[in-house]
Amino acid sequence: MCLKGRRAQTWLETPAIKLDMKHCLVVLLALCAISSAEVNPEYKKRFLNVLATCNKVAKLEKGVMLKIVMEEILPAGENEKCFAACVMKKLGMIVDGQFDLKETLKQNREKFSGDDIIKADEAIKKCAVSAPKNLNDECELASKIMKCKRDERRAVNLQPPRYD
Repeated sequence: MCLKGRRAQTWLETPAIKLDMKHCLVVLLALCAISSAEVNPEYKKRFLNVLATCNKVAKLEKGVMLKIVMEEILPAGENEKCFAACVMKKLGMIVDGQFDLKETLKQNREKFSGDDIIKADEAIKKCAVSAPKNLNDECELASKIMKCKRDERRAVNLQPPRYD
C-alpha cells in the first residue's frame, strides 16, 4: 500500500484506540493505583503498627524510615540497621537470629498479587540461600537481607509493595 504524502499511523493513532498523551497519563496513573492497592489492608495496618513501634526506639526521621521501607535506600548506620531488624523480627521474618523463609513467603501473599507473587517468591528464595546462617548480629542480618531483596526484586523488575 502506498502512503504518498501521508505518514503511517501508529497503533496509538488508529481510530479504534486514538490515545493522546493525556489519556495515556490517565491510564498509567490508574495502573499505578491498582498496583499500589495490592497490599492486604489488614497486613498494611499490622505493618504500619510495627513501623511505629520499632521507630519509638530508633527515632528515625519519617522520610528516612519510609525510604528504607520502600527500598529507596538501604539501612546505613547501626540505628537504621537495627530498625530494619526490629521490623523483620516483629513481622516474623527473623526468628532466633535466622531468616525465616516460610514466614516471608507467606507474607508475600499479603503484599503482592498475580505474577508478582511468583517474582517475589523467586527473589526471596535467592535471598534465603545467600542469607548468613551464623551471623550473631541481627541488625547486620536484616541489612544484608534488605540489600538482597532490593537487588533481586530489581533483577525481576518487581516494585516493592506500597503502603501509602
